[in-house]
Amino acid sequence: MQESSCNPSIVGGAGEQGLMQLTSDKCVGAPNGDCQDVDFNIGAGAKFFSQLLDENDGNLLSSIEIPVLMVYVQADATAAAHGGDCREQNNLDYLHQFLNGWCQNINAYQHDPLLGKYFNLNVCN
Repeated sequence: MQESSCNPSIVGGAGEQGLMQLTSDKCVGAPNGDCQDVDFNIGAGAKFFSQLLDENDGNLLSSIEIPVLMVYVQADATAAAHGGDCREQNNLDYLHQFLNGWCQNINAYQHDPLLGKYFNLNVCN
């Protein structure tokens, strides 16, 4: 929802594919190698998230934190902003935007005021 803005053909800054922004390791078995195939992309993303929920005993917050690597300290999470590909840094506002925006049908990127606290991805634009 957040990263793709519901655009099935979007490619993320680090090469993530489609609606669910799948990394290449999750695209194995895509029809004709097309990881952006909507049915495959949603199915693979749901399977991955289901596995995360199982691994975290159904704890939603822990399952959301893992793929966005919120365990890193702020300096580590934003290191890519100062070298390499700026869009590869972690979005420190992910949980806030996801839970208080997208899960409530609010576009976190267009809300006034913007949803977040750190806005560390703003340096990429």
